[in-house]
Amino acid sequence: MRLDNNWPDWLAATVFFGLLIPIRLAEWSLLIHLFFDRGLVERARDFKFATAGSLWSFVLDAVGIFSAFVVPGGFWVC
Repeated sequence: MRLDNNWPDWLAATVFFGLLIPIRLAEWSLLIHLFFDRGLVERARDFKFATAGSLWSFVLDAVGIFSAFVVPGGFWVC
């Protein structure tokens, strides 16, 4: 069985990052729950912090991706 990727590049990236958003929100929500708000007392505030953390993660990803293209020698994908 062969699985060919016939999607345009922009669609594959859109789907990837579209699915990454709820995963990042869940990760940040879990971290905030475990380390700061065990009783889930202030859910609205926790969701704001999870959203801010997710956005910050995407900003740091963009910095890493940009630097990978401008650093001499390229980059490795592990």
